[in-house]
Order: sequence, then structure tokens, then C-alpha cells
Amino acid sequence: MIKGAVLPSSARGVHLIDPVLIEWAYPAPRAGRDPMETRNSGVQEKWFVKPSRDDDRFPVSAIRFRPGYVFTRHWHTEGEFILIQRGSATVGDQEVGRGGMAYNDARTIYGAEAAGPDGCDFLMIRRAWARNTVVATDEDVVMAEAGGVVNSLDKVAGGLSERGLHILDPGAVAPETDPSSGLAMRWLMPPDPAADRPAGGSPSGARGTLDKDEEKP
Repeated sequence: MIKGAVLPSSARGVHLIDPVLIEWAYPAPRAGRDPMETRNSGVQEKWFVKPSRDDDRFPVSAIRFRPGYVFTRHWHTEGEFILIQRGSATVGDQEVGRGGMAYNDARTIYGAEAAGPDGCDFLMIRRAWARNTVVATDEDVVMAEAGGVVNSLDKVAGGLSERGLHILDPGAVAPETDPSSGLAMRWLMPPDPAADRPAGGSPSGARGTLDKDEEKP
């Protein structure tokens, strides 16, 4: 068992991760960009699980946005789950506060994400290593759509059957009992082996590049 971040070279097995032991750091500078531009953006991160591109581990990190920071519209090659841990952020067309959760599908344009007046920290989980592509102009959006990328128009999707941005509310989901374990679960993202979404839920009850890379990993 290892305390601290799980790196690609770490031993396989059970890992106990203590977020307090991991310090906030500035993202690594992107190719072709001034390193100080990355540092001065105010974005910081903590990596809890940082896999290599060919690793079967999924990335887990915490991201910190300074007050009022705006991350321009973009899309990424894997879906992204976020949990707001401190402060608030505008995600899609809704404000999400502490404890709020959202999921954006892979290859789906959304943003800009904007931190609230106190900034925000959020936990970020993806199914696999992903690349971000910024779509700063309308021409970029047209090019992305021509390549099969969905434009969410920065609106929250009407349901899980629709690709796009989803605000996840455990209280709006009825619990179901898993026949194999007997656990009562609220499935926020039901398992679907044929899809590119990771399954995600919470216990209920007592049993319970072309890339224009930015600072977010």
C-alpha cells in the first residue's frame, strides 16, 4: 500500500492516497507556449493517479481555478466527471456549487467553464488519458463538427440518452438493489459496456496535436 500519488512506475495493488500529502503544482507547460503563461494563469493541480498513455489506470486529479478564471470552450477525447469540492463554477448553463457533480461526454464541445467569485477546486476523473482541444473560434467549432465532434451549445443535456453535458443529482435517482452484492445503489451513470462512458454511482442507505492544449490536463 502506497500513500501519495500513484505514478505509472508504482507497484500494482491497493493504494491509499492522502490528498493532504500531495502539494498543489502548476501544470506542465504545453509545447510552443511560454512557461510563465501557464504559471500565471492561476490554474493548479494535484495528481492522485497519473497514468501513462498506455496504462490501464484511469486518471484522477484535483484542479484549482482562481476566482473568476475562465477555461475556454473545448472538447476532450474521453468523458470527464467532476465533483466540486470548494467554491463554485459555471458548467454549461448552470452554476454548480460544493458537492455538485457533472459529466461531459467524450468528443463533445462545452465551456467556457468559469470559476465563481471564490474560485473552485474540483475532483476530475476520466476513463483513460485524454487530450484537450480548444475551440476558441467559430471556425474551430465548424472544423470539429466536421470531424464528428458534438457541439453541446453549452446546454445541459436532457437525459443520459443525449450526448453532451450532464449535471448529476443523486437525489433525483431512485435506488436500485444490485442482485450480486445486495447493495442499494443510485446509478448516476448506469453501466453500458458498449458505450464510452464509465459506470458511476453512489451507495444508498446504510448499506451503502491538432490540439491547442490548455492548462487543464
